[in-house]
Amino acid sequence: MTKSKIAKISLGIVAAVAATLAVLNYVNYQDTVSAGPGSSLGPKVGTYVADFSLPDTKGDLQDFTSLRGESGLVLTFVRSADWCLFCKMQLVDFEEGLTTELAERGFGFAAISYDSPEVIANFQAEKRLSYPHLSDETTEVIEKWGLTNTNASPGNSYGYPHPIIMIIDSDGNLLAKLFEQSYRDRPQTVAILDRIDNL
Repeated sequence: MTKSKIAKISLGIVAAVAATLAVLNYVNYQDTVSAGPGSSLGPKVGTYVADFSLPDTKGDLQDFTSLRGESGLVLTFVRSADWCLFCKMQLVDFEEGLTTELAERGFGFAAISYDSPEVIANFQAEKRLSYPHLSDETTEVIEKWGLTNTNASPGNSYGYPHPIIMIIDSDGNLLAKLFEQSYRDRPQTVAILDRIDNL
C-alpha cells in the first residue's frame, strides 16, 4: 500500500471520528439542563402538583390519591422505556434498590414517560418491574409541568421530558426535585433516600 493511500485512509478515519463526536455532542446538548440552584426545570418547590391522572399499563387511570403512600409520593419522569438506554437502566435500578426503601418511609412510587401503555407493559414484563409506570402519550402532564425537552428536533421522538425525580408530600405539594445536568447521569438511589431523610 502506498503512502498516499495510507494518508487518505487516515484522513477518512479522522473525519469519521470527528463526525461521530459532533453527533454525540449535539445529542448531549439537546438533553442538557441546568441543575443549579433556582433552576426553572419543572414546577417550583412548594407548588401543588397532585392534579394529574394518567393510564397505567392496563389502561386504568391512576392519580395522586391512588399512588401516594402515608408520607407522599416519589414521581419520576424518564425520556423513554423504549429507546433510552439510560432510562431503562434507571427504571431497573428503582425496582432493585428504591421502591422497598420508599415504602418503609411511607412513600409511594411511580414513573411517567410518553411511551404508549403497550411499550411500557412490554418493558416491565421483560424486566419484571412491579411499580406503576404511567403513560403520558399526549404529553399533557409533561408539557403542563414544564418538563418537555424543547431542544429536541421535531419528529417521532419529540415530546419526551427531561429526566427528573419529584418528592411530593401527602397533601400533593412538591417538597424537592432531583435531576442532573446531562441525561446520561441520574440521581443515585442513596441520594434520593438521603434527600427524603433530610426533608
